[in-house]
Amino acid sequence: MQKIFFSILVIMMLSFYSCENQNNDRMDTLTDNSNVILHIYFDKSYGDKVVVEEEAREINKLEYKLMMVMQELIKGPSPSSGLSPILPKNTQVLSISIKDNIAIIDLSKECKIQMEEKKEEACLKSIITSILKIEEIKKVKINIESNPNCTLGGYFDLSNPLDIENIPMAKFISK
Repeated sequence: MQKIFFSILVIMMLSFYSCENQNNDRMDTLTDNSNVILHIYFDKSYGDKVVVEEEAREINKLEYKLMMVMQELIKGPSPSSGLSPILPKNTQVLSISIKDNIAIIDLSKECKIQMEEKKEEACLKSIITSILKIEEIKKVKINIESNPNCTLGGYFDLSNPLDIENIPMAKFISK
């Protein structure tokens, strides 16, 4: 009876270890910066026949992480947090790219709203701090509607990539 119990215990431990390793491997593939292939299906119907066909898309995992960060910033804080949103909910991320450890975020014109200087500074600090939590990124360049020489609220010049330390230097001398 003890041998059976011991055998079952060993099998359960090995199964648990095996499942744990599979989950860790899965997490490793989500955190590395390689590409992932997505299989997306589009309509190719003809006549009365409904047909969908696959198109494979290769997506950079680091850019995907950046997109998720920006989507969550646009979504805003949870209602119970007591925190304030930083971007209008109708803001869209038009594109994200990475060049020389600089995240280049292109936002739709809906992100430009009337705001006080402190609100614009808080908005920039929120975006940049959130993105810089991804260790591969060292600076953030924000464009609006593909315009590299822009401002969110009129107080800060976004023509150059920013990190937390140089946000104050991006402030326009006079408004």
